Amino acid sequence: MSSITALEAHTAMRTQQVLNQPAVQSGLKDILLNYAGLMEALRQRAAEQA
Repeated sequence: MSSITALEAHTAMRTQQVLNQPAVQSGLKDILLNYAGLMEALRQRAAEQA
């Protein structure tokens, strides 16, 4: 069994704080939907399942 170090705990907490910021979430959504092709992939998957 491994124990979490103080640095790992701080890093996890800080990462969560950053990811919960609306500006960060909006930016990630923009990247995924507009630049990474996520929306097209989801549309294609939905069309294939229909």
